[in-house]
Amino acid sequence: MRGIKICITGRCIIFRNLHYDTKRSRVYLWEQNEGDNDYRMIDWVPYVFEPDPHGHIETVEGIPVKKVEFNSYAEYQDYQKHHKNNIYENESPKEIQFLSEWYHNIPDNSIEPPKLKAYSIDIEVHVEGKLDMNKVLKVRKKM
Repeated sequence: MRGIKICITGRCIIFRNLHYDTKRSRVYLWEQNEGDNDYRMIDWVPYVFEPDPHGHIETVEGIPVKKVEFNSYAEYQDYQKHHKNNIYENESPKEIQFLSEWYHNIPDNSIEPPKLKAYSIDIEVHVEGKLDMNKVLKVRKKM
């Protein structure tokens, strides 16, 4: 997962890359803070929400829920297997869940979208005579 620039009162942080290691329950985060590259290892485990009549958080449907936290990614996965039909936020990508938690106090208007470059390659080949798709498919299978 790559790239976003966040500026608050003139101080800019660029989120450069992120990797989540499920075996160690650890996030590897690469940022650039005022021109200096920063690398962090952060112990973190995804969480879910489950219905709770006394919950202080509500889903978009208005269902009260409580946050369920875990000690390891393995525990999180095991919980999902047994409760998958009755929990929320379990299908959110864990990297997005981490970033929304890590940068939650940054106002949206302070986030500057990265300038991305997109490239495409158009490969053309010379064909003698009529193009035979059966020959093309045979060549692709050999590759």
